[in-house]
Amino acid sequence: FKMIAANGKLYAIRRSKAPIRDDEGNIFAYVVVYHDVTDQVTARESIEAQVIARTAELAQRNKALEEAQAELAREHEKLELLLAHLPSGVILVSAGDRRVTVSNPQAARLLKLIRSPGPEFPESAGEVPGTENIIGTDIEELMRGLEAYGENGVLLPYREQPLYLALHEGRDSSAELRITQGDEQPLYLLVSAAPLRANDGSLTSVVLVLQDITTVKAMESAREDFFTTMAHELKTPLANIRAHLSALQVQDYTWSAEEQMEYLRAADEQVERLVDMINHFLDASRVEAGALRLELEPVLLPELFEDLEERLEALIATSNRTLEISIAPGIPAVQADYEMIISVLTNLLSNAFRYAPEGDVVRLEAQTIYNSADGQPSGVELRVVDRGSGITPERQAELFTRFSTFAASRRPAPDRPGQPARERSGSARWSQATGLGLYISRGIIEAHGSTLRLRSVPGEGTTFAFELGVASLVKHEV
Repeated sequence: FKMIAANGKLYAIRRSKAPIRDDEGNIFAYVVVYHDVTDQVTARESIEAQVIARTAELAQRNKALEEAQAELAREHEKLELLLAHLPSGVILVSAGDRRVTVSNPQAARLLKLIRSPGPEFPESAGEVPGTENIIGTDIEELMRGLEAYGENGVLLPYREQPLYLALHEGRDSSAELRITQGDEQPLYLLVSAAPLRANDGSLTSVVLVLQDITTVKAMESAREDFFTTMAHELKTPLANIRAHLSALQVQDYTWSAEEQMEYLRAADEQVERLVDMINHFLDASRVEAGALRLELEPVLLPELFEDLEERLEALIATSNRTLEISIAPGIPAVQADYEMIISVLTNLLSNAFRYAPEGDVVRLEAQTIYNSADGQPSGVELRVVDRGSGITPERQAELFTRFSTFAASRRPAPDRPGQPARERSGSARWSQATGLGLYISRGIIEAHGSTLRLRSVPGEGTTFAFELGVASLVKHEV
């Protein structure tokens, strides 16, 4: 091609050349032909430009599509992560066949707890790694077979439960259900269900949310016990104080000075009991808030034990039990808050004296702990040992929990409304007192950077132990 300008225009000329031969085949001339191909070139250039533009457009669209796919993948990962770590169980149920299409690990865990008797789930991984595969399970078959009780304690038929209302009536609702697990322990669930519809209004699927509120219900029950017991415990000394003071105000009776003093002394003792109780509640609040303030100082354990024995003299004298103190020779001083450690040991010894067999011995021991590397004292272990009825493993897990013992012995049994629960094995250590002593004691020991440990075997006795750090290497002979 050759571009030629003529008459103010640009022409595309194609030149072709062909030889002319004689009879013998010799070239004696050439024929040169010039063709005007301007229109063809223009058309081709236009097509090429369109192809280039279209290619660029497609490349841009492809890039945008790749970015959208990447963003969608990131959102999918976020959704999977969110589902995997949600504290509630989330299930998507197909409205057509009532089968699970999407679930998270928490849903699988809860369904596993309540499925007995029910369909078996494969042990392979589900949509989210690490979950039991419940995809494809007929959720309605499972929920229909459950014996579930409503918030009022009455058996709630499946037709009145949220899943049925969403699947069959297209209504969103929620309900609190109590289900008995295979180990006879109650499982409390807050169940919510909501229908999902297509553009034409037809029901396509249902979102089912299962929230385990067993711990919340336990705390509610414990809190109710707490306030009931606190009201009872505060009411008793107040009534005694009022009775003694009212007696002194009787106009038609003359009290001697000794009688007046005795009544006032009794009222004062009840006031002291009230103050101790209130301080106990305040200490529990400080433990809960992590606001215990320690006044650390070097403490000589022989002196502390002697002071403790004097403070418990009345308890020891009236308990028909003996306190035996054992302090290892050369025991070092410890770094501790004197009064708080006295409080902890008073609580532990009071419990031990209450539950040890009559005529038996309660032991208070202190043993030095040595560093295996250099043989130097690294701490002192204090132990309170009794040979009482002991505590079952189930009770041990609850013993240090706040509110765990409030009115425990007075709570009505499910099968005997209005009547106290029957005595259970190992429950003798659960007194009708406020039940905050061990909770506070644990908080005090943890504030010292240690742990209050428990070792107990039913029928063989109980040992509480904790360690305190060494304050000085100066040793004191006992």
